[in-house]
Amino acid sequence: MSLVGFIARMSTKELAHAAIDALPDDATLQDAAEKLALLAALDKSRDTVKTGHWKTQADVEKLLPQWLEK
Repeated sequence: MSLVGFIARMSTKELAHAAIDALPDDATLQDAAEKLALLAALDKSRDTVKTGHWKTQADVEKLLPQWLEK
Protein backbone atom coordinates (compact mmCIF):
# COMPACT_ATOMS: atom_id res chain seq x y z
CA MET A 1 0.00 0.00 0.00
CA SER A 2 1.25 3.46 -0.84
CA LEU A 3 1.83 6.14 1.78
CA VAL A 4 -1.08 8.13 0.36
CA GLY A 5 -3.37 5.11 0.67
CA PHE A 6 -2.20 4.52 4.22
CA ILE A 7 -2.80 8.15 5.19
CA ALA A 8 -6.24 8.13 3.56
CA ARG A 9 -7.27 5.29 5.87
CA MET A 10 -6.19 7.12 9.03
CA SER A 11 -8.78 8.92 11.11
CA THR A 12 -8.41 12.63 11.77
CA LYS A 13 -7.36 11.87 15.32
CA GLU A 14 -4.71 9.40 14.13
CA LEU A 15 -3.36 11.94 11.62
CA ALA A 16 -3.17 14.64 14.31
CA HIS A 17 -1.38 12.29 16.71
CA ALA A 18 1.08 11.23 14.01
CA ALA A 19 1.80 14.85 13.07
CA ILE A 20 2.44 15.83 16.68
CA ASP A 21 4.51 12.72 17.37
CA ALA A 22 6.71 13.58 14.37
CA LEU A 23 7.58 17.01 15.80
CA PRO A 24 10.99 17.37 17.46
CA ASP A 25 11.08 17.47 21.25
CA ASP A 26 11.85 21.19 21.25
CA ALA A 27 8.86 22.08 19.04
CA THR A 28 6.61 24.89 20.18
CA LEU A 29 2.84 24.94 20.35
CA GLN A 30 3.00 27.24 17.32
CA ASP A 31 4.90 24.53 15.42
CA ALA A 32 2.18 22.02 16.32
CA ALA A 33 -0.58 24.45 15.34
CA GLU A 34 1.06 25.10 11.97
CA LYS A 35 1.44 21.38 11.29
CA LEU A 36 -2.23 20.77 12.14
CA ALA A 37 -3.31 23.77 10.04
CA LEU A 38 -1.42 22.32 7.08
CA LEU A 39 -3.15 18.95 7.54
CA ALA A 40 -6.53 20.72 7.73
CA ALA A 41 -5.82 22.63 4.52
CA LEU A 42 -4.75 19.47 2.71
CA ASP A 43 -7.90 17.68 3.92
CA LYS A 44 -10.08 20.54 2.69
CA SER A 45 -8.27 20.52 -0.67
CA ARG A 46 -8.79 16.78 -1.04
CA ASP A 47 -12.53 17.23 -0.38
CA THR A 48 -12.65 20.07 -2.91
CA VAL A 49 -11.12 17.87 -5.60
CA LYS A 50 -13.41 14.94 -4.74
CA THR A 51 -16.52 17.10 -5.17
CA GLY A 52 -15.27 18.67 -8.41
CA HIS A 53 -15.15 22.22 -7.05
CA TRP A 54 -11.78 23.15 -8.51
CA LYS A 55 -10.37 24.85 -11.56
CA THR A 56 -7.47 23.91 -13.79
CA GLN A 57 -4.61 26.32 -14.35
CA ALA A 58 -5.97 27.01 -17.84
CA ASP A 59 -9.38 27.89 -16.34
CA VAL A 60 -7.77 30.25 -13.85
CA GLU A 61 -5.68 31.94 -16.54
CA LYS A 62 -8.88 32.66 -18.51
CA LEU A 63 -10.74 33.96 -15.44
CA LEU A 64 -7.89 35.97 -13.92
CA PRO A 65 -8.46 39.16 -15.95
CA GLN A 66 -12.11 39.23 -14.80
CA TRP A 67 -11.10 38.72 -11.17
CA LEU A 68 -8.53 41.51 -11.33
CA GLU A 69 -11.07 44.00 -12.74
CA LYS A 70 -13.25 43.81 -9.64
